[in-house]
Amino acid sequence: IFLFVLACKNINKTYKEKSVLLRVGICVGLFIVSMILAGLFLFAINPNASPESIGENSIIFLGLFADIISLILRFFRAKKHHKKESKDYKSARNELILSIVIPLVVFIALFSFDFFK
Repeated sequence: IFLFVLACKNINKTYKEKSVLLRVGICVGLFIVSMILAGLFLFAINPNASPESIGENSIIFLGLFADIISLILRFFRAKKHHKKESKDYKSARNELILSIVIPLVVFIALFSFDFFK
């Protein structure tokens, strides 16, 4: 849930000139899309899992997908409106790389530990 809050903060930062209603709508849409992606991700990992367990566990991955999607939106917006040498572009690029690499390393470490066990 913490990562989802950060994702909504990134949406507000990215679309600060838009109306509040539009930003809330984007956050709600982001929640729905991230929940679907998290469910599909868990189903791809374990196709024999019950729908109830996938639904309960998808909240863990919801924040991760929401954060990645919001940073991708911020990155493409910064790429469109700023030069590649600008501070905003470099900041968005670095945040995107770190938000993908760090959780990926943690999840691979957790899953590989369970796999070898």
